[in-house]
Amino acid sequence: MGILVPQAVLSSGIQLSNVYMSFSGEIIQILPRGNNQYGILSYCKVWLDKTKNPFNTEIKFPVETLLNVNSPAHQSLYAELKRMFPDSTDLYEDDRQNIFMNLQ
Repeated sequence: MGILVPQAVLSSGIQLSNVYMSFSGEIIQILPRGNNQYGILSYCKVWLDKTKNPFNTEIKFPVETLLNVNSPAHQSLYAELKRMFPDSTDLYEDDRQNIFMNLQ
């Protein structure tokens, strides 16, 4: 799974448009925060297009949020990513494959 983001400005000031963002293949860290709460941290990959073509430039940036113990870790990370980029659209791996096949 990933998201398509029409417009984004990263905390570093980099401006992006029409990019694909995903946590695919990244390590997820669970960090104790006290008071029975846990933080979750991973790096989000950004590709210049939704095909995740290995020849594209890849940008990474950290995403951290509180872990929702009632849902999978990736779900908490994607919820935070979608909070950061509210105009994004979900894109599931099967959808990405279909898009890639249609571009060839």
